[in-house]
Amino acid sequence: MSILFSIVLLLAGLFFSTRVSKSITYPVELLSDDIQIIANGDLEHKAVAYRNDEIGDVTVRLNEMVERLIGTINDLVSAQKRADEMHELANRDALTSVKSRTAYVGYIKAIQDEMDEGKPVEFALGVFDCDNLKTVNDQYGHDKGDEYLKTASHLICRVFKCSPVFRIGGDEFAVGLQGEDFRRRDELVDEFMTAQKEICAAAQNQWEKVRVALGIAVYDPKIDSSAYDTMRRADKIMYENKASEKKRSDQKESKQ
Repeated sequence: MSILFSIVLLLAGLFFSTRVSKSITYPVELLSDDIQIIANGDLEHKAVAYRNDEIGDVTVRLNEMVERLIGTINDLVSAQKRADEMHELANRDALTSVKSRTAYVGYIKAIQDEMDEGKPVEFALGVFDCDNLKTVNDQYGHDKGDEYLKTASHLICRVFKCSPVFRIGGDEFAVGLQGEDFRRRDELVDEFMTAQKEICAAAQNQWEKVRVALGIAVYDPKIDSSAYDTMRRADKIMYENKASEKKRSDQKESKQ
Protein backbone atom coordinates (compact mmCIF):
# COMPACT_ATOMS: atom_id res chain seq x y z
CA MET A 1 0.00 0.00 0.00
CA SER A 2 2.85 2.30 0.87
CA ILE A 3 4.44 1.56 -2.50
CA LEU A 4 1.23 2.47 -4.32
CA PHE A 5 0.93 5.68 -2.30
CA SER A 6 4.50 6.60 -3.16
CA ILE A 7 3.84 6.03 -6.85
CA VAL A 8 0.75 8.25 -6.66
CA LEU A 9 2.72 10.98 -4.93
CA LEU A 10 5.48 10.71 -7.55
CA LEU A 11 3.01 10.96 -10.43
CA ALA A 12 1.26 13.88 -8.78
CA GLY A 13 4.60 15.60 -8.30
CA LEU A 14 5.52 15.09 -11.91
CA PHE A 15 2.13 16.40 -13.04
CA PHE A 16 2.33 19.54 -10.97
CA SER A 17 6.00 20.17 -11.82
CA THR A 18 5.13 19.84 -15.51
CA ARG A 19 2.27 22.32 -15.12
CA VAL A 20 4.52 24.74 -13.23
CA SER A 21 7.26 24.31 -15.80
CA LYS A 22 4.88 25.02 -18.65
CA SER A 23 3.49 28.05 -16.84
CA ILE A 24 7.03 29.45 -16.83
CA THR A 25 8.40 28.24 -20.14
CA TYR A 26 5.35 29.11 -22.24
CA PRO A 27 5.52 32.89 -21.54
CA VAL A 28 9.27 32.72 -22.03
CA GLU A 29 8.75 31.07 -25.42
CA LEU A 30 6.22 33.75 -26.38
CA LEU A 31 8.62 36.47 -25.27
CA SER A 32 11.38 34.82 -27.30
CA ASP A 33 9.11 34.86 -30.35
CA ASP A 34 8.41 38.57 -29.80
CA ILE A 35 12.13 39.32 -29.54
CA GLN A 36 12.79 37.42 -32.79
CA ILE A 37 10.07 39.37 -34.61
CA ILE A 38 11.53 42.67 -33.41
CA ALA A 39 15.07 41.55 -34.23
CA ASN A 40 13.90 40.82 -37.78
CA GLY A 41 13.06 44.51 -38.16
CA ASP A 42 9.39 44.82 -37.21
CA LEU A 43 9.72 47.64 -34.70
CA GLU A 44 5.95 48.19 -34.77
CA HIS A 45 5.43 44.81 -33.09
CA LYS A 46 4.36 44.96 -29.44
CA ALA A 47 5.18 42.16 -27.04
CA VAL A 48 2.27 41.13 -24.76
CA ALA A 49 2.91 40.69 -21.03
CA TYR A 50 1.16 37.39 -20.21
CA ARG A 51 2.28 37.34 -16.57
CA ASN A 52 2.39 39.88 -13.81
CA ASP A 53 5.85 38.83 -12.59
CA GLU A 54 9.50 39.12 -13.61
CA ILE A 55 8.71 37.80 -17.10
CA GLY A 56 5.98 40.38 -17.48
CA ASP A 57 8.41 43.08 -16.34
CA VAL A 58 10.91 41.96 -18.96
CA THR A 59 8.19 42.20 -21.62
CA VAL A 60 7.31 45.75 -20.55
CA ARG A 61 10.98 46.76 -20.56
CA LEU A 62 11.36 45.24 -24.03
CA ASN A 63 8.55 47.43 -25.38
CA GLU A 64 10.03 50.50 -23.70
CA MET A 65 13.44 49.73 -25.20
CA VAL A 66 11.93 49.39 -28.69
CA GLU A 67 10.15 52.75 -28.25
CA ARG A 68 13.45 54.41 -27.33
CA LEU A 69 15.12 52.69 -30.28
CA ILE A 70 12.44 54.05 -32.64
CA GLY A 71 12.98 57.53 -31.23
CA THR A 72 16.74 57.24 -31.72
CA ILE A 73 16.32 56.03 -35.29
CA ASN A 74 13.96 58.93 -36.06
CA ASP A 75 16.47 61.36 -34.60
CA LEU A 76 19.24 59.85 -36.73
CA VAL A 77 17.10 60.01 -39.87
CA SER A 78 16.29 63.67 -39.18
CA ALA A 79 19.96 64.44 -38.54
CA GLN A 80 20.97 62.69 -41.78
CA LYS A 81 18.31 64.59 -43.67
CA ARG A 82 19.62 67.89 -42.30
CA ALA A 83 23.18 66.86 -43.15
CA ASP A 84 22.11 65.98 -46.70
CA GLU A 85 20.37 69.34 -47.04
CA MET A 86 23.46 71.17 -45.79
CA HIS A 87 25.64 69.15 -48.17
CA GLU A 88 23.31 69.99 -51.05
CA LEU A 89 23.43 73.69 -50.15
CA ALA A 90 27.22 73.61 -49.99
CA ASN A 91 27.44 71.90 -53.37
CA ARG A 92 24.78 73.93 -55.19
CA ASP A 93 25.11 77.50 -56.45
CA ALA A 94 22.18 79.49 -55.08
CA LEU A 95 21.85 81.84 -58.07
CA THR A 96 22.14 79.51 -61.05
CA SER A 97 21.28 76.16 -59.42
CA VAL A 98 24.31 74.48 -61.02
CA LYS A 99 26.94 72.83 -58.85
CA SER A 100 29.18 75.04 -56.71
CA ARG A 101 32.92 75.58 -56.58
CA THR A 102 33.03 73.26 -53.57
CA ALA A 103 31.50 70.52 -55.70
CA TYR A 104 34.01 71.27 -58.47
CA VAL A 105 36.94 70.85 -56.09
CA GLY A 106 35.48 67.51 -55.00
CA TYR A 107 34.95 66.48 -58.62
CA ILE A 108 38.58 67.17 -59.56
CA LYS A 109 39.81 65.43 -56.42
CA ALA A 110 37.77 62.32 -57.23
CA ILE A 111 39.37 62.16 -60.68
CA GLN A 112 42.80 62.68 -59.15
CA ASP A 113 42.17 59.90 -56.62
CA GLU A 114 41.41 57.49 -59.47
CA MET A 115 44.61 58.54 -61.22
CA ASP A 116 46.61 58.04 -58.00
CA GLU A 117 45.15 54.54 -57.69
CA GLY A 118 46.40 53.71 -61.18
CA LYS A 119 42.95 53.47 -62.74
CA PRO A 120 42.60 54.40 -66.43
CA VAL A 121 40.89 57.77 -66.78
CA GLU A 122 39.42 59.56 -69.76
CA PHE A 123 38.03 63.03 -69.27
CA ALA A 124 38.00 66.59 -70.50
CA LEU A 125 37.39 69.86 -68.71
CA GLY A 126 35.70 72.93 -70.08
CA VAL A 127 36.18 76.40 -68.56
CA PHE A 128 33.81 79.29 -69.38
CA ASP A 129 34.10 83.01 -68.69
CA CYS A 130 31.30 85.58 -69.07
CA ASP A 131 33.03 88.42 -70.88
CA ASN A 132 31.02 91.48 -69.99
CA LEU A 133 29.42 90.79 -66.60
CA LYS A 134 31.13 93.80 -65.01
CA THR A 135 29.82 96.09 -67.75
CA VAL A 136 26.28 94.79 -67.25
CA ASN A 137 26.54 95.23 -63.48
CA ASP A 138 27.91 98.77 -63.79
CA GLN A 139 25.47 99.99 -66.43
CA TYR A 140 22.25 98.14 -65.59
CA GLY A 141 22.59 96.96 -62.00
CA HIS A 142 23.43 93.69 -60.30
CA ASP A 143 19.93 92.30 -60.72
CA LYS A 144 20.45 92.43 -64.49
CA GLY A 145 23.89 90.94 -63.98
CA ASP A 146 22.21 88.04 -62.20
CA GLU A 147 19.90 87.55 -65.18
CA TYR A 148 22.95 87.59 -67.45
CA LEU A 149 24.60 84.85 -65.38
CA LYS A 150 21.43 82.76 -65.37
CA THR A 151 21.18 83.03 -69.16
CA ALA A 152 24.82 82.00 -69.54
CA SER A 153 24.30 79.10 -67.13
CA HIS A 154 21.22 77.88 -69.01
CA LEU A 155 23.14 78.04 -72.27
CA ILE A 156 26.00 75.92 -70.90
CA CYS A 157 23.63 73.39 -69.35
CA ARG A 158 21.55 73.17 -72.53
CA VAL A 159 24.53 72.35 -74.73
CA PHE A 160 26.52 70.18 -72.31
CA LYS A 161 23.48 68.34 -71.01
CA CYS A 162 25.24 65.04 -70.23
CA SER A 163 27.89 66.60 -67.98
CA PRO A 164 28.04 68.25 -64.55
CA VAL A 165 28.17 72.07 -64.71
CA PHE A 166 29.81 74.12 -61.96
CA ARG A 167 29.93 77.81 -61.13
CA ILE A 168 33.52 78.22 -59.96
CA GLY A 169 33.69 82.01 -59.67
CA GLY A 170 31.65 85.16 -60.01
CA ASP A 171 31.57 84.98 -63.80
CA GLU A 172 33.26 81.63 -64.42
CA PHE A 173 31.79 78.19 -65.00
CA ALA A 174 33.30 74.77 -65.58
CA VAL A 175 32.07 71.53 -67.12
CA GLY A 176 33.37 68.01 -66.59
CA LEU A 177 32.81 66.48 -70.01
CA GLN A 178 31.73 62.89 -69.78
CA GLY A 179 29.84 60.26 -71.74
CA GLU A 180 28.28 61.49 -74.96
CA ASP A 181 29.49 65.03 -74.30
CA PHE A 182 33.10 63.82 -74.14
CA ARG A 183 32.78 62.00 -77.43
CA ARG A 184 31.04 64.94 -79.15
CA ARG A 185 33.08 67.73 -77.56
CA ASP A 186 34.18 69.32 -80.85
CA GLU A 187 30.63 69.34 -82.17
CA LEU A 188 29.37 70.78 -78.91
CA VAL A 189 31.78 73.70 -79.12
CA ASP A 190 30.27 74.57 -82.50
CA GLU A 191 26.75 74.13 -81.10
CA PHE A 192 27.63 76.38 -78.18
CA MET A 193 28.92 79.18 -80.37
CA THR A 194 25.89 78.92 -82.67
CA ALA A 195 23.44 78.95 -79.75
CA GLN A 196 25.23 81.93 -78.25
CA LYS A 197 24.87 83.92 -81.49
CA GLU A 198 21.18 83.02 -81.67
CA ILE A 199 20.61 84.25 -78.12
CA CYS A 200 22.37 87.55 -78.86
CA ALA A 201 20.42 88.02 -82.10
CA ALA A 202 17.10 87.48 -80.34
CA ALA A 203 17.98 89.61 -77.28
CA GLN A 204 16.00 92.80 -76.76
CA ASN A 205 18.21 94.10 -73.95
CA GLN A 206 21.97 94.40 -73.58
CA TRP A 207 22.07 92.23 -70.46
CA GLU A 208 20.51 89.39 -72.46
CA LYS A 209 23.38 89.35 -74.96
CA VAL A 210 25.62 86.77 -73.37
CA ARG A 211 29.20 86.53 -74.56
CA VAL A 212 30.97 83.53 -73.08
CA ALA A 213 34.55 82.50 -73.83
CA LEU A 214 35.34 78.83 -73.45
CA GLY A 215 38.31 76.53 -73.44
CA ILE A 216 38.31 72.73 -73.41
CA ALA A 217 41.28 70.53 -72.56
CA VAL A 218 41.38 66.74 -72.83
CA TYR A 219 43.46 64.85 -70.29
CA ASP A 220 46.70 63.72 -71.90
CA PRO A 221 48.98 61.57 -69.70
CA LYS A 222 51.94 62.60 -71.86
CA ILE A 223 51.70 66.24 -70.76
CA ASP A 224 49.41 66.17 -67.71
CA SER A 225 50.87 64.75 -64.54
CA SER A 226 47.60 65.40 -62.69
CA ALA A 227 43.97 66.37 -63.21
CA TYR A 228 44.93 69.86 -62.07
CA ASP A 229 47.25 70.19 -65.07
CA THR A 230 44.30 69.50 -67.37
CA MET A 231 42.28 72.10 -65.47
CA ARG A 232 45.03 74.69 -65.88
CA ARG A 233 45.34 73.96 -69.61
CA ALA A 234 41.59 74.40 -70.07
CA ASP A 235 41.79 77.72 -68.25
CA LYS A 236 44.72 78.83 -70.40
CA ILE A 237 42.92 77.86 -73.63
CA MET A 238 39.84 79.78 -72.49
CA TYR A 239 41.84 82.98 -71.91
CA GLU A 240 43.58 82.58 -75.25
CA ASN A 241 40.20 82.24 -76.97
CA LYS A 242 38.91 85.20 -75.02
CA ALA A 243 41.84 87.37 -76.13
CA SER A 244 41.42 86.28 -79.75
CA GLU A 245 37.72 87.08 -79.69
CA LYS A 246 38.39 90.49 -78.16
CA LYS A 247 40.97 91.23 -80.84
CA ARG A 248 38.50 90.28 -83.60
CA SER A 249 35.81 92.39 -81.97
CA ASP A 250 38.14 95.41 -81.68
CA GLN A 251 39.18 95.04 -85.32
CA LYS A 252 35.55 94.85 -86.38
CA GLU A 253 34.68 97.99 -84.42
CA SER A 254 37.67 99.90 -85.81
CA LYS A 255 36.59 99.13 -89.39
CA GLN A 256 33.13 100.47 -88.65
